[in-house]
Amino acid sequence: MPRIESAKKAMRQGRVATTPDQASEAYKIAARLLDRAARKNLIHPNNAARHKSRLAAVVRKLSK
Repeated sequence: MPRIESAKKAMRQGRVATTPDQASEAYKIAARLLDRAARKNLIHPNNAARHKSRLAAVVRKLSK
């Protein structure tokens, strides 16, 4: 996830429409990577949980 404001804006502008199936598949991959990073102490476990929660909210929003 970008930390600099201009990078965040670029990410928002670069978003493309995805189907709910694609979003859920991407979430599974991202969750796996976040869990692995947390397990190897690259990021804090709460950080991984926060990112997974936010991603899950986006996926839920797409599926509605």
